[in-house]
Amino acid sequence: MNRLLTGLLGTFTLCIGLATQLFAADVTPATTAEVEYWRTLQAEIAELRAGNGNTGTKMLFQQPLPEINATMARVEDFLDLRDEDEIDDLGPDLIEYREQLNAMLDSALNPIRAAAKLKEAQGSVNVQERMVQTTRYLANMRLVDEFKYDLASLHERINARIVAAGGPRIFFFQNINIGDEAVLKSTKQSPLERDKQFVEESTAIDPGFGALVEEKFLSWRRDGRIDQELEAKRDQILDEIAGVRKNTANMSNAALEKELSNLPQDDVTVRAVVGAAIRIELLHRKKQSAAALIFLDWKTAFARWLGKATDDTSIWEACRDVAATADGSRYAYCSDGKTVVVRSVDQNGITAKTTFEGDVRGLAYGANNQLLVFTTRGLFEWADQENRAPQMRNETVSPNISGRVVTATETNRAFYVWANLPELSDNGRTSTLRVSGSSSISSLAMDNSGKHVAIGYTGQDNLANGDKVSTGVNVLALPEDMGDGKISSTKFNPPYIETVTSIAFDADATNMAMATADDGRGTIAVFNVAEGHKSRRLFALDNQPYHYIDFIAGETPQVIAASKNGLVRVWDFATKELLQRFPVPTGPQGVAIGLVGDKLISVALGSESIVSWDLNNIAQPVVVAGSAPKIDNAAIAAAIETERALRPTQEKLAAFIAADGAEDDRIGRELLKNNAKELELLDRTRTVQVVVGNGIADQINALYKAKKGAEGVKIGRQAIADGFATRSVYYELIYCLRATSQMREATKLTETGLNLFPTSRDMRYLYHLQRMENFIAAKQVDAAMKEIDEIGNIYPNDRPNSKLRKNVFLGIASTAQKKGNDAVALDHYIKALDHCRTKEEQLKLMPTLFGLAYGLKNWNLTVNIANMWMNIDPNKKNDQQFMQWARYAYSQAQK
Repeated sequence: MNRLLTGLLGTFTLCIGLATQLFAADVTPATTAEVEYWRTLQAEIAELRAGNGNTGTKMLFQQPLPEINATMARVEDFLDLRDEDEIDDLGPDLIEYREQLNAMLDSALNPIRAAAKLKEAQGSVNVQERMVQTTRYLANMRLVDEFKYDLASLHERINARIVAAGGPRIFFFQNINIGDEAVLKSTKQSPLERDKQFVEESTAIDPGFGALVEEKFLSWRRDGRIDQELEAKRDQILDEIAGVRKNTANMSNAALEKELSNLPQDDVTVRAVVGAAIRIELLHRKKQSAAALIFLDWKTAFARWLGKATDDTSIWEACRDVAATADGSRYAYCSDGKTVVVRSVDQNGITAKTTFEGDVRGLAYGANNQLLVFTTRGLFEWADQENRAPQMRNETVSPNISGRVVTATETNRAFYVWANLPELSDNGRTSTLRVSGSSSISSLAMDNSGKHVAIGYTGQDNLANGDKVSTGVNVLALPEDMGDGKISSTKFNPPYIETVTSIAFDADATNMAMATADDGRGTIAVFNVAEGHKSRRLFALDNQPYHYIDFIAGETPQVIAASKNGLVRVWDFATKELLQRFPVPTGPQGVAIGLVGDKLISVALGSESIVSWDLNNIAQPVVVAGSAPKIDNAAIAAAIETERALRPTQEKLAAFIAADGAEDDRIGRELLKNNAKELELLDRTRTVQVVVGNGIADQINALYKAKKGAEGVKIGRQAIADGFATRSVYYELIYCLRATSQMREATKLTETGLNLFPTSRDMRYLYHLQRMENFIAAKQVDAAMKEIDEIGNIYPNDRPNSKLRKNVFLGIASTAQKKGNDAVALDHYIKALDHCRTKEEQLKLMPTLFGLAYGLKNWNLTVNIANMWMNIDPNKKNDQQFMQWARYAYSQAQK
């Protein structure tokens, strides 16, 4: 090894890669009949999904029984339609897709029926029956989700043929809102498949990482190393690479290239780590953002391998932007994820169109009407859409592209983001802002002047990089000259910790609005930028998955927002009064919305519906593509009046969310007493009950810890009587009942809690824990162990639950000892010893074991226990009394 390479290595001690295999397949264009069938079938799936509402975001059995039955009827009607399909002229892939879709929905009828039975069984006193029904429902629903992997693969193959024939690229419906998963998971992969994917992803990021994974990490995991140990090794390796790279700082590019070519062939460790360090340093000199993403990409791939990273791809899988030029003459959109279309505003005619190699994630028109196209292959600039092709502006490729790009219209500034790494472009000069956190950036906004940027976060652990979760919005004040480096930041938060899906500034950046969506709820809030977080004004606090927000300028400034399911709302900015509410057509990935001059453009993502709306006359929309939307003016007017009546309750709800402690409890109780009907309409009754109940549960828990269980029981009983029968109240009350030896009531309450919360792991845990204790009291060891097995299924990370298994034998032993059955007690204490996992646990049992064996004159066993005791604690040899007894036992033992 040459001297220069030795200097680079320093003292590091660690592993290289295999190239990924790429392949391509010929695509046979679909026939006209196939394109038409595909369009019709996908439209009917969309109708089914829309009819089921947001059922997919909740457990189906949590819906009212009439809604469950209505969902069942819709699925049955859809299957009846499939029986009438003409399939003679369809290719084998479309026929197979239809068959698998039918099979999936046929299977879906089973959990729907189970949900209906479970709903009917809610009042049953048979806890075991309810648990069986719950388990059956969950198992059947998992079976439905398993169909999706093959369906998704077929969908993409068919899509390729449809597009080749000039038809639309339609996104796969990841869920159809029957309680199924909203996003396809990778759990179908076997461990070997996950390992293979990890090697391939790592090699694609850098060959050195691929080698390290294959040579080290796969072996380490097979050898039994736990996740924390693997992560520690990962961080150690990254530190080594960073250390080697630091030593390259003063080397020329030519010298580094020479080092790469001279890496030792026989030392995979050196080749992997030093090679990665040099490649990252060379990349850094070309493009800072690309180099910064290397470690982040590998950490994210690592997290996926361990099953830790969360990934709500529905946030950014499709391009949600409708970008308009500053003069309002043109707009651009991408409905199929690949092809960007530019249209004129006056005629809505196509003026330009191009398909990109990478998936399109974001669009924005900047200064001089240049269009920025943000893709998984990098950032493109499309200056003259009619006469020039897009030009690569920043070739940063990353699997963690989250897909947002924003621009200023008065200056040549743009802001875009990879995962949690935002990058600013100022007159062609780029700067990567380093921000910590494990949450991906989910939304961006920039004001017209380019002096303010708003960055919104998912509020989830998307990256699993060990940093804390980032929430809300950070508004950055940028200097006129980025050279001075002075950037200030102000934090703004929505009422709930939710994903910030959209942000907007008004014309002069006085106000900033944010939309959020998460788990069946959403908010619209507006802030005065100068006044900070305390200026928050809520326009909506309901169950809508908002994904778009903007300001409408004019004599009466307005705020406009739209949800992913296509519901558009317009409020008066000053009064917060709801002025307009109407639906727009959506596709499998929702809808893209944009203000273009005095028009609102809606683009259904994954389908062909594009509509231009006059906000002053929504009854006369202009259909750009697809069929005309159905407008029910009477229904819209009634819905607006209903929402206006809910406004006071929303304000109280906002005050409730902002309150804390006693004030939180007071407002919550008032809402439930005085605004029960309005809370139901807002789908927030359970939210208030849970928040107030959680506060009560905290009080009960504090009393339990203070050994004041009787007081905790009193408060818990009153909470349930007052209607705060939340899972946490039940859970804490049951523990207080157990602490005060009220086991019969604790058992009964556990059964009631399990009835109310059949999927709660905590309630199921308590149920099996109490059954275990009952079997211990009855000296039924095998039955008690089966209950522990059930607990292991509920909390698999705690297996084998050695402490619980030890306690089974200790409980029986203790009872036997108290009754004078020392032989039985000794036998069970010895069995308990088998489940001790530390020396400390073993030492606690030694005095009892030794004393019982000695008392029973089982001298051989006494000697064995004495030897074990001295092996665990050598100092025991200095205990004269103990040694005297041990010698006597030895003298009496059979030789």
